[in-house]
Amino acid sequence: MDNKALEKRVLRRTKMVVGLRISQPEVHAGQLLVHTLDISTTGAKIGAVREYIQPGSVLVLQHG
Repeated sequence: MDNKALEKRVLRRTKMVVGLRISQPEVHAGQLLVHTLDISTTGAKIGAVREYIQPGSVLVLQHG
């Protein structure tokens, strides 16, 4: 993403690292341990994902 797109963000992102578990109900795969990089009121940027996740996939996020 270029800097112009970042400047046009309507919602502010807050840098925050939170540990999460991700599971994909339709894939029946094990849970992935990941963490957030930043968070907004409508989403989060997630890091440490080491498996391909198909765009549009439904994910279940669990904290704790």
